[in-house]
Parts: sequence; structure tokens; C-alpha cells
Amino acid sequence: MIEPTREVKRAVLLLLRAGLESKDIAEVFGLRTMQVAAYRAWITMKNPKYHALFSSYQRQILQMLRDDMSPQAIAERILDDISPQYYNLPKDRLKERFVPPLTKLIEYIRDHPDCNPFLIMDPPEIPYEPSPKIMSNVLKPHELELQQAIRAKIDQLEPGLHIVDEGKEFYLPAAGRIDITARDSHGRYVAIEIKNETADSDALVQLLHYMGGLKSTYQDQEVRGILIAPDFDEEVILAVNVLPNVQLKSYSLDVSFEDVTPDV
Repeated sequence: MIEPTREVKRAVLLLLRAGLESKDIAEVFGLRTMQVAAYRAWITMKNPKYHALFSSYQRQILQMLRDDMSPQAIAERILDDISPQYYNLPKDRLKERFVPPLTKLIEYIRDHPDCNPFLIMDPPEIPYEPSPKIMSNVLKPHELELQQAIRAKIDQLEPGLHIVDEGKEFYLPAAGRIDITARDSHGRYVAIEIKNETADSDALVQLLHYMGGLKSTYQDQEVRGILIAPDFDEEVILAVNVLPNVQLKSYSLDVSFEDVTPDV
């Protein structure tokens, strides 16, 4: 695997910030999904290295905007700076795939020059035609609702588990917010990450960061992790085979109905 250059890292970070999936970016640039997921973790953890790197890119983009370059031209320049050996698509297909989201991100930077460099754009901030995957999320339960349901039935997740985060997401400066923090019957801290769709390697990396954050905070304590999702990518299942402190838990939703009649 070729070590990504600064130009590749810039494109990857900007595309992540524009809201693209780690898998799609990894496929195009010949990187491992876990490697791109690590860059995403920089964003989640507000890593100072990421802050410095992206801030420098943001300054370059603002300078090009001051030089009267259009957002689309800047997006194309960013991709033109990447040597062909670092991507797996013809240049025209690379641009067709990535110029539109980069252009929208650069337009946002133009209109918000002091924007938070840790913000990953989402559809309300950068409008675009929603993909089938995004539209399918409309039919999925919100992760906050799942979190509340799991909190109410934490004993069904694992006997002996008890929540220790006072009913709210536990914030770790080095790792971010853990959905649920608990302790098990042996006194070990348990980081619980909840997904409302198939959990991929990004979700596993996120959970591992939470576990690392707990271990850094409670150095003399053992730490475990539980990843909860309706289903899991095969690579996640394979990875957990060598992660004895991580468990995968799937869930299903029951639907019930009752008649509603008007009061007479």
C-alpha cells in the first residue's frame, strides 16, 4: 500500500469533512478503510494535528477564493495535485465523483470563513440530492431513541450491567462522547456504542477510541466495549475475533398496534 502524500491527505480530509463515506474514499485512493477511518477519528477527537492540517488547507482555499478562483476550479485543482499513482479511477471519473461535494464544501468555506474546522458537513448545511442510503435512514430509528430504549433495559443487554454516566453521554476530551458508559458485574468499565444501521469499520474504530479514552482516564481499571447495531459488516466480525474486550450485539424492533377511538 502506498503511503498517502500530503496532497492525498488533504483530499481525504476535505472529502470526509464534506460528509463522504470512508469506504468510498478508500476505494478510490487505494487506501484501507481503517486508514481513512483513522482520519475520521481525528475529526471526532478534535485532534490538534488535524486542526493544524485542515486550517492550513482552509487558508489555502480562502487565498484561492481571494484570487477569484471559483469553488469548482479550486476543487479541480485539489484533485489535479494528486499524482495518478494514488488513485484507482481515471482522472475524469475521479473528478466526476468528487468535484461536486468538494465544490459544495468550498462554497460553504467561502460563505463561512471562520467555520469550525472540526465540523463534518451534513445535508442541512450542504444541500444535495440524498442517496438511497440516506433516504433509507428515514425508516430507521434515531440513535438517540435507541439509546434511551437501551438505557431503560440495560439489564437485558447483559446481566449485572449498571449505567454510571448519570443518564447522559459521557464526554472524554481525548475521545468524544460515549453513547452509554456502564460497569459490569466485575467492576470493569464498558463503553457502549449504538448504531441504527449496519455497523462498519468506522463504528468499530469509534468504539476503540472510546475504550482507549476510558483506559486513559481510569488507568487502573479494565475496560470493555459493546457495539450495538442491527447488523455488522463482515470485516467488523472478523476484527472482533482478535479483540477479546469487544462484543457485538444485534437488535431487532418489535412493532405493535392498538386501536385509537375518539372520546365520545
